Amino acid sequence: MLYKIKYFIERRKDMEEKQLAEDLKFMRSMIERTHREIDPGAPIFITWGLICLIGYTVTHFLIAQQMYIWINRLWLSLYAVGFPLTFFFGYRIGKRQMVRGAVSYVSKQVWWVWMILIANGILWGTFGLGRNFFGDIGFLWAWIYGIGLSMTGVLYSKEWLFGGLGVFVGILAAVFIEPYAYVVLGVIMCLGCTVPSVIALRRLRRLEKEDEQG
Repeated sequence: MLYKIKYFIERRKDMEEKQLAEDLKFMRSMIERTHREIDPGAPIFITWGLICLIGYTVTHFLIAQQMYIWINRLWLSLYAVGFPLTFFFGYRIGKRQMVRGAVSYVSKQVWWVWMILIANGILWGTFGLGRNFFGDIGFLWAWIYGIGLSMTGVLYSKEWLFGGLGVFVGILAAVFIEPYAYVVLGVIMCLGCTVPSVIALRRLRRLEKEDEQG
């Protein structure tokens, strides 16, 4: 009788361990599936990261040469390139997700985070709510990028979080290197966007390759 009870307890323990292993396997598969369904929109981040690098760096030199009239022209030209590319890449992302039959909930959440932040940035910039040096539009958009990248990291994967934290560090560095503040912001915002994008793209390509082989 005792032998049967012991056997039953051990068998039940084995079943629980197997069930736990199956649950962990299921959770890992769900995480993998989430990454497969999410298209991080890396080309969009890369586009705006490069725009920040060019825009902030050139703005620095225009200010140094007191060619203020060219600053708005510069940014309008960059926007004229950036927004069409954003819509183009966004269209391609949406099309790929429709083909896969999956429009990730997380993707929608990331989209809403950025739309809310951009709307706030436009309002602050339009009405000139930041007047002093460290409250001007350049620092404002750096903060928006830092928050947006950090939230993308919270919702998607950690490399974006590190990108956002890097932008915040860059903002602090720019405070202490005031003469080259825009150059610092441009470089760190570019890196904060492009480095996570490359990592995310490589992961996405690897997962797609595994799907094809599977």
